Amino acid sequence: MRLPRLHRLAGRRVTAYGLDCAGYLALAVATVPAGLLLRRQRTFIERDLLVVSAVLPLAATGWATRVESGPASATGGKRRQQLVVRDHRTGCPPSTGATLLRNTVKILVPWQLGHIATITGITGGFDRNRPLTLVTTVASYGLIAAALATVALGDGRALHDRVAGTVVVEAASS
Repeated sequence: MRLPRLHRLAGRRVTAYGLDCAGYLALAVATVPAGLLLRRQRTFIERDLLVVSAVLPLAATGWATRVESGPASATGGKRRQQLVVRDHRTGCPPSTGATLLRNTVKILVPWQLGHIATITGITGGFDRNRPLTLVTTVASYGLIAAALATVALGDGRALHDRVAGTVVVEAASS
């Protein structure tokens, strides 16, 4: 049995995403002092944590949407890897709507599913086999695995590219 070949841009796309995630991590670390101050003020209930946890994924999604729909058509990681996002049908830079959909599927949904799984898990969800904890855990990892598999195999269009009608190509070929 022959193994499927990796798409030629898979390594560069994963590297670009890793670079972007390092930036998201820096943003998250920068919020630690505010979190510690808030923690001293009161005890959060699960609902509060779930609402607050959405702020960073929303910010990251908004930022990625803005830069991918702007003149660069790429996040910082993609620019470093000389990649750009294009409309799959026309080859033109994507619309704001397409990049918003793309980044919602790519960033917001898996990140927030992970937050929900973690928050409900640490508040007893894993001990009680709480359905919300189990479903969000499986869904977040499943979404990440599907995105990686679709980037690496076949035509290289990730799940979020397929949903949004976009494609990532080399900057020189655009």
